[in-house]
Amino acid sequence: MRRVLRWLVDELFRIRTRLLLVNVLIVAVPLLGIAFARFYEREMLRALEQDMIDQAEVLRWMLSSDPRGVHHAGLGDQLAKAAKETRTRIRVLGPQGQLLADSHAKGPPEGPEEPVPSYRPTREWPEEGTLVAPDPVDVSQRSEVQAALQGNYGATTRFWENRDLLYLFTALPILRDGSVQGVVYVTRSTNPVRAAMYRLRTSLFMILAVALALTAVLSTFLA
Repeated sequence: MRRVLRWLVDELFRIRTRLLLVNVLIVAVPLLGIAFARFYEREMLRALEQDMIDQAEVLRWMLSSDPRGVHHAGLGDQLAKAAKETRTRIRVLGPQGQLLADSHAKGPPEGPEEPVPSYRPTREWPEEGTLVAPDPVDVSQRSEVQAALQGNYGATTRFWENRDLLYLFTALPILRDGSVQGVVYVTRSTNPVRAAMYRLRTSLFMILAVALALTAVLSTFLA
């Protein structure tokens, strides 16, 4: 036993062992940061989805208890005012998935989407004032809408514009007397999350570069 302990002590004091330990410790720091970044991204997306659900829940409750029904005059304008503050597209669909009201029917009231920093060239982002109303799209057959029409919660993510944009979609059923009277369909860009992750990854790359530089310096010094 003593011989084993002595051998371990001798190994620890050898230069090659010290170099290995230093290199492992320095490189491990940014690797742990990368693992944390993945966890952080998942948590931010989960929080974004929960915020969308909370918004949809409020509107669903209001519409399900409104004596005028799921759709009434002025609903689209009310949704547009809400979207201007939340940067969230809100659509109300009928019992067959048909569009009844859209916060973005006249274009995004919140203005143009903020460009996301990227390490590669991306598409040109529209200038303010050039935004137009989106083309009408039949969303009734989308999986998340179909789930809501059956009385369940539906959600998915989709890429847009050559995969430059990633959107979250959530759909909640509007229930009245036990039957589905419509769907609250919410869409939100993940650009804020992607921008935060860009800043975090940039910081991690800088830390990794510094760690590699320190590794080279210490290896030269200890050698």
